[in-house]
Amino acid sequence: MSVQFAETPDEAGEIAARWLDSFGTALQAQDAVAVAATFISDGHWRDVLAFTWDVVTHSGRTAIEAALEPVFRPIGFNKEIALALVPGMAAREVAVSALGTVYSLQGSEDDLAAPLIDKLRAAWSLPTALAFLAWYVFAPQCISTLAVTRRETNGWKWPAFMFGYLFAMAYAGAGITYWTARWLLS
Repeated sequence: MSVQFAETPDEAGEIAARWLDSFGTALQAQDAVAVAATFISDGHWRDVLAFTWDVVTHSGRTAIEAALEPVFRPIGFNKEIALALVPGMAAREVAVSALGTVYSLQGSEDDLAAPLIDKLRAAWSLPTALAFLAWYVFAPQCISTLAVTRRETNGWKWPAFMFGYLFAMAYAGAGITYWTARWLLS
């Protein structure tokens, strides 16, 4: 992917919209090569959303997974789920496609041909699957909803409040679901 520079805010919005469209299309197609092609080769993640409270730049998929996984491990999420939550913020419907992409980037050629459901059955326990569902009951709305809220309220106070309390509710809901299911199944 080539780097594009914007001269105006409208142009920046158009560039971002085109990138999100191509990223979403690649995720829905579960095409790992197309997803990787949407990022420049030296792309990075900076935790400005404070998932980890460690505001440093992480370079590459492995470093990003390593930064996010400890935050989500207590609620039963593995590194693949933690990584899939990031594009899930763009739109909830992208979460399953992101999981397909994350799991397709691992393993041999035979593993790549296996359906996603088989991979999830092997990698997830029932409490983990239930926690994932509970997460999306409460999870923060997509970025576009937060952007509309910002525009309608003419400030960042309400979008920040929405994101914060919905993230806390999702984390607590997923954690309670995970630990309750583990207790009931033991």
